[in-house]
Amino acid sequence: MRRVFFAFACVLAGCSNEVTTVDSPGHLEGALTLRSGNCQPVSPPCKVTPLPGVNVWLYEPVSADGNDIAYPDVSDLDPLYETRSDSDGHYVIDAPAGDYTVLVDDEGHPYAGSETGEVLRPAKIEKDKTTTLDLQINHAVE
Repeated sequence: MRRVFFAFACVLAGCSNEVTTVDSPGHLEGALTLRSGNCQPVSPPCKVTPLPGVNVWLYEPVSADGNDIAYPDVSDLDPLYETRSDSDGHYVIDAPAGDYTVLVDDEGHPYAGSETGEVLRPAKIEKDKTTTLDLQINHAVE
């Protein structure tokens, strides 16, 4: 009885014996660092340190229009892909080819930084290629 039901459901749904393959993903990787300290010319130099164990998220492209550039409101969006930086602050995300917005978890807040255009922190991933995008959270006093 189950086989008959499954066969009937397959006929209705248009099942076939073809195997559907997913295109190979592309790779986005880079170093995640924190810039901190007093970077005034008279002061000691500011510090740049790796950020281990920090979430990195890929979203559909998020418009910079009407958004806080550094800390955008993405509360109504879910990340498409995510990863965590390793002990050296290095991250890797595998995702299908496409255009994305990359955000970093800055103490519980999605952080884009100031490198934007029409899209916040854009990243383009190409099939079977590695794109390098180093990300830096800036807490420095300028």
